[in-house]
Amino acid sequence: MVIDEIIKKYKTLESSDRELLIEVRNKLDDTITLIDVMLFQLNEIEEHTLELQKELESLRRYTRKIQKKQKGEEHE
Repeated sequence: MVIDEIIKKYKTLESSDRELLIEVRNKLDDTITLIDVMLFQLNEIEEHTLELQKELESLRRYTRKIQKKQKGEEHE
């Protein structure tokens, strides 16, 4: 299996290579954590955007309603 091969290679690495590999793994872990946080934030932004779109559409309907009412008053 691929995992077995990786473990064999890891065991044969020199100490400095192991430390470098651990450092790289830690940086990858940090990167993955950062990506997770950014995805969470993106999801929050998307939810807020949808709420704002709904509110904007509601305001547009209200504005059209007022405009129709004003036009009706002008014709009287």
